[in-house]
Formats: sequence, C-alpha cells, structure tokens
Amino acid sequence: MKIVSSVFVLLWAIAVFAQGFLPATEDVPVMDGLYQVEEEATFDSPSEKMTIISAKSQEKPDKVSNYYRQILMNLGWTVIEKNHYVRGSDTLTLEMTTGKETTIQFKLVQKN
Repeated sequence: MKIVSSVFVLLWAIAVFAQGFLPATEDVPVMDGLYQVEEEATFDSPSEKMTIISAKSQEKPDKVSNYYRQILMNLGWTVIEKNHYVRGSDTLTLEMTTGKETTIQFKLVQKN
C-alpha cells in the first residue's frame, strides 16, 4: 500500500509540474528538469499564508539561482538579496543544498 501511495504522489507531482508553475503559486515557473520531491506544505494564519515546496534538480545552485533571478524579475518580483524576492506584500525565498542533486526549498509567504 505504501508503494502505491508513493507512486500516486510522484505521478501527481509530475502532472502538477508539467503545467509549468509551482503548486500553490500562480506564476512562479518550474525550471526545466526540476521535480517536486514532497507534497507542498501550507500554513495559514489570520495574517499570512506560508507555502513550502521542495524540489530537486541536476543543475548547480548558481544556475538555479540565476534562472529564478531572471524569471522572477520579469514577473515583477524585486531581488532583496540572493535568492530572496518580494512583490507587493509577498515574499519568496529559495534555500538550496547540494549533494548528488541540488535540493531547492521554495518558501512563499503571502500576507492576508
């Protein structure tokens, strides 16, 4: 049963990523080769909503950072510092770790 649910989650993640945008976002695109490794987590409070999405890529962290810097700036996001963006009252942070692949954690905070 655990294998079946793992396969379902994997297929669901592939389908969502195939649409071109990160789940729970309207316009944060998925970099080619990026794949989601866990279901996104969403935390709601009266003042904000935080969504955390974990993904992996074969690309080096600098290439991932450069891609998102260029794309997000074209979508109206302002760079606050490397891998930290703001647009209106929303913030988006990318945290990366390296190993065999680059793991990227996207943290989107939307103020209510």
